[in-house]
Amino acid sequence: AGMDQSGVDLFLKHRLPTVTTASFGGIAWNSDHKGSMDGFRWKNGAFRAYGVTKAEVVLWLLRAGRDVSISDVDVAWIAPPYALLRSVPDADVLSGTDCLNVPYDADRSPRKSNVRNCGHQSGSTWSAWFNTGVMFFRARPAAVDMMEEWRDTMAEIKGEAQVDDQ
Repeated sequence: AGMDQSGVDLFLKHRLPTVTTASFGGIAWNSDHKGSMDGFRWKNGAFRAYGVTKAEVVLWLLRAGRDVSISDVDVAWIAPPYALLRSVPDADVLSGTDCLNVPYDADRSPRKSNVRNCGHQSGSTWSAWFNTGVMFFRARPAAVDMMEEWRDTMAEIKGEAQVDDQ
């Protein structure tokens, strides 16, 4: 995805599949929404349509036999992910979480309750939000199946209904 025109132009020059937010209403800095966050994220229908398009690009790459890494522009990597990816060779899909509590995220011990968005530990009955802006897909049938289901689920929702892509 290209956030600015010079990035889009560079991607297109190299004949890379390119998606811009301009196709979905663009990014508008709006202080009326969530304290100066981008207005595009809070336009439910547009953001969901962008997610469906993102899924289509991922599917195109997977079907071409390419592994895919998604890393949103607001992601900061503290180390290259290669060792992590090698440590889980059987995983078809990997995702970051929206757990913003480092001690809870690091502690993988079983428990029934957690802090908000950190329910991915074994035994938890709380919600776990996976961050669709930090994902890795191996070019395998199970990853294709998962992306098709995700794309189709998001595409079935119409209008401005609030259903997150997480």
